[in-house]
Amino acid sequence: MKLTAKGCGPIGALVVQWAKIMGASRIIAIDNVPHRLALVAKKYGAETINFSETTDVVGAIKNLVGPDGIDKGIDATGFRYTKTVGQTVQRALGVATDSSDV
Repeated sequence: MKLTAKGCGPIGALVVQWAKIMGASRIIAIDNVPHRLALVAKKYGAETINFSETTDVVGAIKNLVGPDGIDKGIDATGFRYTKTVGQTVQRALGVATDSSDV
């Protein structure tokens, strides 16, 4: 099984740990906090993508796993956040439908 975990905080790190325990052949951790990415890489052997440094996350995943892609994708961000001014305004007005950046 090839798996991506978006978000490497406490829950995302547990997702990566359990994927390793369950025998995932590839684990790709996605976050923008360098020390979180370093932790899951060191402790669990996850490959990492820092979305602050990589503009095309989907392309980066395809480069890592090839044309067959991944088997599972887990969103472990746990909260919504806004990245652009437009998203911030939409959220403040209560009209936001999605603030995902990946």
